Amino acid sequence: MRHSRKAVSTVLVAALLICVFVTMFIFTACNKKGAIDMTNPMAFAELKPGSYEVSYDKDGNVDGYFLKAEKDMPARTVNYEIPTDPEALKELAYALYQIGNKTMVTVPYASYFETGSNSSALIMGDSVTELPLIFNTVDVRNNLTGEHFRQTLQVTKENVEFEGFLGIILGPIMSALSESGQRWYVNAPSNICNFHKTTKVKSDGTTKEFDWSKDEGTKDFESKRYNISVNAIPYTASGYQGKINGQDATEANVNGMQWVYDEETGYSIPTYIDGAGKRISYEKTDQHIFFSTGDDANKYDAEGNLVEEDYYNTITSATVEYNAEGGYYVVHMVMDSTKEYTHLDTNWALQDNKGASDENARFTKLEVTFELWDNGYFKQWEMWEDWDAPEAHGIAHMTANQYYLTVFSYDEHDAGINKYYSVG
Repeated sequence: MRHSRKAVSTVLVAALLICVFVTMFIFTACNKKGAIDMTNPMAFAELKPGSYEVSYDKDGNVDGYFLKAEKDMPARTVNYEIPTDPEALKELAYALYQIGNKTMVTVPYASYFETGSNSSALIMGDSVTELPLIFNTVDVRNNLTGEHFRQTLQVTKENVEFEGFLGIILGPIMSALSESGQRWYVNAPSNICNFHKTTKVKSDGTTKEFDWSKDEGTKDFESKRYNISVNAIPYTASGYQGKINGQDATEANVNGMQWVYDEETGYSIPTYIDGAGKRISYEKTDQHIFFSTGDDANKYDAEGNLVEEDYYNTITSATVEYNAEGGYYVVHMVMDSTKEYTHLDTNWALQDNKGASDENARFTKLEVTFELWDNGYFKQWEMWEDWDAPEAHGIAHMTANQYYLTVFSYDEHDAGINKYYSVG
């Protein structure tokens, strides 16, 4: 009896969606599935910071670079002996990760370019509708001025063919609704945060162009999404450079961490405090990566209570290698997707009505491989992230497999916010 009800429900949903499909048909038919331009805009990505000089033409544009002599190459400041013990490997992987994080907010300029893909599936009975998305993100920050700009564009992969009755109906609708652009401009010292969102996309058949004049702002946002969108991003360093709690940003340890009590969770959250007493916590991923052992001073919160280590230790396994010829570490980490802390700041976005609208939606996989220059800068980043929503919007089962590839630059030219956004 239960199965027959599900079948009737599926038929009713399909009938309703046919009506929706008719109203959307003209729009989707005109919306060409061209490819977004995924060209890397950063001239100096994957060049070791401090290893090159830049030459400019008469108009001030970069026309080339040349590597410094061997004797002038940047010194290796991150120098670890790689252990074999699995627990020690996890702790080292986390230490290297935090060194890269701290560098992002303490050097004068830090930028990254990220490409990604999202292969999601909508499952209704025996019908599976797949929607492959591609997206790119440009993130540039000027830590001297406390300015930060991020733009993310998402479109459907070109030449997608939808199959099956529901696929032919749902696919074009999902595709049209999924294409969007979002961008933020933050000036932390002035507490300015400008947020724009648009779903107006033009295509010439080969590239996608987003129309920011059709800004939808924070229309219909959930309260938490709204607050994130309109408040200055807290990990912008606002000009602070040099040392964190008396230690260099690239120094090979993580003792600059302090524990700050968080009323919402009832736990003390690990964060960093700069020389002016400002919290500047930053993680490359919105998911939380953490691992630590022992009862040192970092294990106590502001009230002197011992931190419950198991709540925070989210790394289940790790490998670390050092590429001596290239001068960088290669770190792979597998995260515990069952830990609340791992997805503390992201799971809600799956569960609210702008996500899957399913209180049981959760992330099921998080793996990271990153490269870190041996003078303390992120070089490259890869991440695999899966999620599952058994009752998305109360009508279907949804799953998604996501992949990200990121390259980094620390050159002033690449951090020119005005190349992407008109400030003021």
